[in-house]
Amino acid sequence: MKKLFIYICFFVFILSPLSFADDISEFEIEGISVGDSLLKYMSRAEIENNLSYVYKDLDKYIGKDVAQISYNKNLKIYDEIHLDFKTTDDIFEIVALNGVLYYEDNINECYQKQLQLVEELKLIFKGVDVRKEGPKNHSAYPNGEVKYTRYAFFINENEHSNLEVFCIDIVEELKKTDRLTLNLKSKEFNDYAGKIYK
Repeated sequence: MKKLFIYICFFVFILSPLSFADDISEFEIEGISVGDSLLKYMSRAEIENNLSYVYKDLDKYIGKDVAQISYNKNLKIYDEIHLDFKTTDDIFEIVALNGVLYYEDNINECYQKQLQLVEELKLIFKGVDVRKEGPKNHSAYPNGEVKYTRYAFFINENEHSNLEVFCIDIVEELKKTDRLTLNLKSKEFNDYAGKIYK
C-alpha cells in the first residue's frame, strides 16, 4: 500500500490513490511510519546507546516498556524527529513519532504554519473530529513560562487523538526554542499513555 507523506515545509501533501484513509500507520514523517521497526533506521547499538526512558518515573512497572530516541539523519523537512518505540520486542516497533520544527524567537510564524497544516489535514480527514486547545499554560509551568496551542484529530478512536499539531511558546529566560510539532500516535501508544498518566 502506498504511504501518505506529510510535509510541513509549505505543507505539500502527496496522496495515495486511496486517499482519506483512516489509519495513522499509512502516514510517513520523513519516510518513517508508526508500526515500523526502528532497526530500519538505526543499528541496535545506536538505539541502545542513545535511547531515553522518558516515562520511567511515571510508572515503576511499565515505565521502561516504551523509550524515546531523537533522529536527525538526512532530514529534508524537520529539524528533528522524536521516536517512541517498544523496548519489549526484538524489533523496537515505533508506536509514536513527532516531527519538530524550531522557531527562534518567531512564534507567530509557528502559528501561521500550524493553521496552514491543520487546514491541509482537514482536507485529508474530512468529517473527522478536530479539537483546538489553547493557548494554554503547560501543566509543568503554571506561571505561563511555556504555553501551547494544540489541534487534535480523532481519526480512528473516540477517546484519544491520533494526530496532533502543537505550537509551543517558551519564554526567553528558559533558553529553549519555540517549536511546532506534528505528533502521530498509535492506539497502542495511547493505551500505554493512559496507564502511565493515571
